[in-house]
Amino acid sequence: MTIGNFDGVHRGHRAVIDALRGQADDLGASTAIVTFEPHTLETLRPEHAPPQLTSLERKLELLEETSLDYGMVLLFDKERAQQSAEDFVERVLVDRLHTKAIMVGEDFRFGRGAKGDVDLLARLGRDLGFEVLPIEIVSGPQGVYSSTSVREAIADGRLQDAEHALTRPHDVRGTVVEGDRRGRTLGFPTANVDVGERVCLPPLGVYAGRARIVQERDLGHPELGRWWDAIVNFGVRPTFRASEGEPRPLIEAHLLDFEGDLYGEAIDVGFVERVRAERRFDSADDLRRQIQLDVEKVRGLLGAH
Repeated sequence: MTIGNFDGVHRGHRAVIDALRGQADDLGASTAIVTFEPHTLETLRPEHAPPQLTSLERKLELLEETSLDYGMVLLFDKERAQQSAEDFVERVLVDRLHTKAIMVGEDFRFGRGAKGDVDLLARLGRDLGFEVLPIEIVSGPQGVYSSTSVREAIADGRLQDAEHALTRPHDVRGTVVEGDRRGRTLGFPTANVDVGERVCLPPLGVYAGRARIVQERDLGHPELGRWWDAIVNFGVRPTFRASEGEPRPLIEAHLLDFEGDLYGEAIDVGFVERVRAERRFDSADDLRRQIQLDVEKVRGLLGAH
């Protein structure tokens, strides 16, 4: 088994899971991951908590696609943060999971005040009957694979670097909420997606993207399980902004060739490539013409992608 936040389930995480599988086969054991919700920093130092790459639901879906046998989600609240390293090992790793071997990196820290380290884990293992095995650091063209480096790539607009590390375009999950229906009047109806706070997002702009409905239901189209090509606007809609305040940026996705009502649906929106910056247009007609050009460009980009 191994322990961590596993935000994004990127190539580094997948390499750990592959190594876990190999060790488990040698020991005749099952594989398990222990992860936390919310992110540990949201409880320990909320002002330093990073934006999420994946919601818990999305993270578990991605982990389910791997060779793992079990996943255990622990609530990381103030009580958990005060649990001693020794108590955590005995109650969770030994009593609950019957651990035979634990794979962690050399900088692994755990327990109250992060006082637990690999040496302590190894000493406890000798007493309680489990091995402690090292995890090799996995690197790629941009350096070590890490959730932090993926967040930085997305924030900088380096979506290809993020996609390489994640093995998929970065996507966010939210709920389609009622908007002003202005996209419909322009001929390009959009799903207004509320993704909540602390979600990792790229710079404002117009993107070639993709979208899918999380749970299928009969919306009048036979292929709801797939990813749909989409043009995604992440911004403040300056053409129609009524005031000069600081509006909250919105995610609006127009699913190409899709027909159906998405209000209230949970939806994943992915960002593949930035098409242009968001800007103000003099009229709705000017904006409509630009969107038509954007859609043509998006079709070409996604076709090549």
